[in-house]
Amino acid sequence: MNRITSLLNLAKEELKTAQLLLDNPRDRACISRSYYAIYYAAEALLESKNINSRTHKGIIKLFGEHFIKTGELPTELAKAFSDTYELR
Repeated sequence: MNRITSLLNLAKEELKTAQLLLDNPRDRACISRSYYAIYYAAEALLESKNINSRTHKGIIKLFGEHFIKTGELPTELAKAFSDTYELR
């Protein structure tokens, strides 16, 4: 299994966990798992362009530069990423 597939699988797993936590009101844990779902998906997108970072802030910054500022993805995704990072 390649790294992109592994990261996307992690993102899906975190998203499923976040949904379970949302259904059984665990707000803080839900936010944390939501953040990691976004994080792993963003890391997979960056990996698809051979772009890497060693830090969470670096992933957020690079995601914004390569996918939001270019118009490939909507700005709402960058806001959700930043907001969940701060709240986790």
